[in-house]
Amino acid sequence: GYSTDVATYLTKIESAIGRRKTIRFSYYSIGRDERSQREVDPYSLLYAAGNWYMVGHSHERQDTRIFRLSRIEGRITFKSRAEHDFPPPRDFDLSPYRDRAPWQLAECTETATIALTSTIAWWVEQMFGQFGTFEGSADGTGSFTTPYGSTRALLTWVLGLGADAEVVSPPELRAAAITALELVRDRHTADPIARDEPDVITVSVTEQRSTASSGPATAPDRVVPAERFTRLLALMTRLLAACGKSRDGQVPCLELRTGLNLSQRELEDDIGLLNLINFGGGCYALFAQVEDDAISVQKETYGEQFARPARLSPLEAKALLWALEFIGDRLPIGEGDDPLTSARAKIEAAIGEDRLPPIELGRIQTANAAVAAAVTRAIREDRVVEIDYWTEARGAITSRSIEPHLLVNTRDAWYVVSWCRRAGEQRTFRLDRIRSARVTKERFDRRSEMTAGPYLPWGDRPTQPGGTMAQSASVWCSPSVARWLEEEHPSSEHHSDGSLLVEIPYASEAWLVKELIKHQGEAVLFEPPTTRRTVAKEAEAILKRYRSRSRAPRRATARSSSSRSAS
Repeated sequence: GYSTDVATYLTKIESAIGRRKTIRFSYYSIGRDERSQREVDPYSLLYAAGNWYMVGHSHERQDTRIFRLSRIEGRITFKSRAEHDFPPPRDFDLSPYRDRAPWQLAECTETATIALTSTIAWWVEQMFGQFGTFEGSADGTGSFTTPYGSTRALLTWVLGLGADAEVVSPPELRAAAITALELVRDRHTADPIARDEPDVITVSVTEQRSTASSGPATAPDRVVPAERFTRLLALMTRLLAACGKSRDGQVPCLELRTGLNLSQRELEDDIGLLNLINFGGGCYALFAQVEDDAISVQKETYGEQFARPARLSPLEAKALLWALEFIGDRLPIGEGDDPLTSARAKIEAAIGEDRLPPIELGRIQTANAAVAAAVTRAIREDRVVEIDYWTEARGAITSRSIEPHLLVNTRDAWYVVSWCRRAGEQRTFRLDRIRSARVTKERFDRRSEMTAGPYLPWGDRPTQPGGTMAQSASVWCSPSVARWLEEEHPSSEHHSDGSLLVEIPYASEAWLVKELIKHQGEAVLFEPPTTRRTVAKEAEAILKRYRSRSRAPRRATARSSSSRSAS
């Protein structure tokens, strides 16, 4: 969810939170598919599941709301020039917004029970146990009971688990699951939707990405000429003069363009670069933004903390502290093994308690402490690890011997990049899907051919010589799910009824099949045609489990959250 626009919003919102300033912006509500002007008292920034959010009091709704930064459009502006617009929030608890299951985002009015096979029962307990009650049986199977407010979100999760999960109750939720599976089967059995319909509006992927990333000014060059710094210093001096002794100021664009002999585009480029470099003389950080025909300036003073010659500027200190929040508390290491505690304490002391970044982090998807400690130790000591691994795409647990090289984090999940001796090549394993790990005495030599890049949910992007995509599925999306899928995947065809065709990259056919089934028949594979039959067969196989009403009674034992942690 990160982009140049989101980076700008983060800076503005962080300043607004610290100064208790009400902000205004245009927001796209994806659930209602509408755009509206919003006025919000921002309380905190939240990073969860790979996206940035802002939590605050919405004046339009007269209640606390959460806003995804990537859905903010245009500029964020302050409501007034006052020092503060709202008092500090009292007794504000961010936890209900930080850690919620997707099906619990709306008010929970029903409770569902999900039957789980032994293949994934342990994983559901480990990852989702806090969102409900888990009961396990001696044979490894389990039952998960959870409150829910969104039927569609819960079914998306359950159907995405394939034949390893089955809705037991309530009856209407079970019926909805059966109806969804029948729709998946029928729509992938019938002939694919014709692509030559007269109401198709074709939009090239290149054009769409260009439009989405365009802004008021082009990004500055990577290499900045030395003489430009002189110009930036002159610009900074004029902006600070506009602030005077106050924290805010405003100066007309025409005055700056005339005084510095700049075009409007050059002025906006310099403003963007100045915000990035953030000269501050060691004592303050500066933020400027073009608003209509003037430049609005905010000056953050840091007083005695950075009055002496500093090894870190205020901006660098905040950046380091944010990095420590992202990494330090979320490293998949054993309990009590935090090498970054001392560094964090020193930086916090330098910044000052009242200036700490207002940020909260959602729960990261990691393994239990025993698995995390074992894998981390094996990487440090170059030791072979024996693991039992759940491959979600195939729905099976296999035993493997791996040579772990390093850890990678993507979308709030940790992956261990390894040499798999069973496969005889490099493999990437998601840490939370390792059921057990045992460090052996055998050591291995590091392999120079090992590589690591951004890891994606569908696996590493398969490429052919020249960098072209090797596998890509064309998927028709109904109007009810189109806008959500378009956020994740590029679209080349928009239909007048609101449906569209998206391109989904995939490395595994099994992963693609589960991805299509979880959308409950509202996402239909167009090509490759051979995989359509596989989707229909898998949906029918899951339906057979639902049709089988006879189950042997199971003796279940409830497990508390403390026992989950111990296991």
